Amino acid sequence: MVYVSVPSAAVGTSLATSLVASRHAACVKRLPGVESTYRWEGAITTDTEELLLIKTTEGRLAALTAHVLAAHPYDVPEVLGVRVVGGNEQYLAWLSMDARPRAAAFAPPLGLGATPLRPTPLRARPRRQAPRPAAGGHVGGTPSPHPPPPPPASEDSVNGASAAEDGGAAAAAGQPPLPTHSSLQLTGKGAEWATYGPNTKVIKGGHHPEEWSTDPLGRSVVNPPVYHASTVTFPNVAALRYAASDWPFTGMWYGRHGNPTTWALEEAFATIEGGDNACVTGSGVAAVNAALLAFLETGDHVLMTDAVYDPSRGFCDKFLGRFGVETTYYSPTSSVEEVAALFRENTKVLFVESPASLSFEVMDVPALATMAHAKGAKVIIDNTWGPMFLQPFDLGVDVSINAATKYIGGHSDLMLGLIATTRECYRAVKSSVAELGCPPGSDDCYLALRGLRTLGVRLRAHEAAGYTLARWLEARPEVARIMHPGLESHPQHELWKAQFSGACGLFGLQLVAGFPQAALDEMLDGMKLFSMGFSWGGYESLILQNSINSVRCVKYWEYGGDLGQTLRIHAGLEDTEDLLADLEAGFARLHAATARIAAEERAAAEPSPAATVSASET
Repeated sequence: MVYVSVPSAAVGTSLATSLVASRHAACVKRLPGVESTYRWEGAITTDTEELLLIKTTEGRLAALTAHVLAAHPYDVPEVLGVRVVGGNEQYLAWLSMDARPRAAAFAPPLGLGATPLRPTPLRARPRRQAPRPAAGGHVGGTPSPHPPPPPPASEDSVNGASAAEDGGAAAAAGQPPLPTHSSLQLTGKGAEWATYGPNTKVIKGGHHPEEWSTDPLGRSVVNPPVYHASTVTFPNVAALRYAASDWPFTGMWYGRHGNPTTWALEEAFATIEGGDNACVTGSGVAAVNAALLAFLETGDHVLMTDAVYDPSRGFCDKFLGRFGVETTYYSPTSSVEEVAALFRENTKVLFVESPASLSFEVMDVPALATMAHAKGAKVIIDNTWGPMFLQPFDLGVDVSINAATKYIGGHSDLMLGLIATTRECYRAVKSSVAELGCPPGSDDCYLALRGLRTLGVRLRAHEAAGYTLARWLEARPEVARIMHPGLESHPQHELWKAQFSGACGLFGLQLVAGFPQAALDEMLDGMKLFSMGFSWGGYESLILQNSINSVRCVKYWEYGGDLGQTLRIHAGLEDTEDLLADLEAGFARLHAATARIAAEERAAAEPSPAATVSASET
């Protein structure tokens, strides 16, 4: 049997007649109505709807469902139970009130009168999957002939309060928490997966297959569709007014502010970071800029680590400075007390990056966060090095940034940034993103979401390769030191162990002094598996020479004496034996070129025979 909710007694009568005439149903019985609550033109209204009890069989279920949906396009059916009576399956279903109307207008089938358009419901009923029963049994006890009505919606739920938030009162009253469509849920993103392991989180975070299909039987897909949209259309004035009441916090409004593809990625990122919600931007640089601008205005002061990603330094010096925001840089090895001494009354943000860009120092993030909050500042961290391995919100930060261009994308083929926030900071960050107008492309979001689903296994492979290369390099006579916080030789190794559960494949090294630059150039030019290029986090291995002091202004990196050039390595997913062989061949070129250059210099310094004869004759 199938329960069908219809908007009025008149429609119920017409639908019952047409179903019997179509032979999709053996019989139809009208039942007392239920009350459903809606938002209509800014007001909360309640309508009474009729219920139809429809007896059908498995063979006729699909045709019956299609027939009902044609006449009643606002609802999506879900089977709640199946009974086997005399060898025939009878289906019991409730056509739930879905928060997205299936159509604004339709052609009524079989001469049915046009169903009056109804306002968009405030809430969607939760989808429940009924297991198929054993032969002769039924599911979940005897089905009630009167399905429960959709729960009434509160004003908080209209404005996007979380299921956990507006479920508190329900729980206190002994009722289950009220559900909400994920696009209207502004807080508690990923909370249902909080107790699960990190690999489960990357798989299930942001996963809402029940919202990715309009299939009448509730079938769906594993990945969200890619929504390409600028204009968003509204089925009625009430829906438009609701969307305009608090944009961009009311779901679909305009393409620049998000769609189901981007929301799935945002929720997935919030889940793995442990944040309350998240925003996506068109690049990692845009994520940094939007996060800073969310909390800074003219006359404010920001404390920035001296080891920050260079474009972030450029934004502070060249952009914020023009608008009266002053930046003070602190050494990545400064103590908490030394950083605290740099605070001013107008310091609004403390920005940390751990491990540090290029030099890989580790900061005491919990202690810094506690100190900064005591002084009234927000704490922002660039966590691009440690997705999954560092839980920044457990350490007390307010905002966590990730250049998803790197490990989350994982294939060096997209530009994307992600910002996870606490509940208190989300609206400020989301507003900043909206005002800057830096949205990502939906295709990039889809690629990032696909990359995120394999982030756990890829990071472990990068980690293992990184350790293998770093330990091998540490034993080489050409190498003075390795900058990898996961190695026991790193100065902040113990601090790193206390905060991180693993390492990615990115680290640095410094050669011993004495290798000419031209010789190092020959070594790098001849690499077969290691490519030279900016960024990192893709499947390929990279090597690049850098000059750490070119992006420092407080405490400079030590060069000279016994210390030579610095390089950065990203360990990719190639076989480590092949990568080691490539490095071995590179060092052979380095030595050969060094010896040749030394011989050429000696030859150039010796006088020629002709010059010697001429001098003796004189």
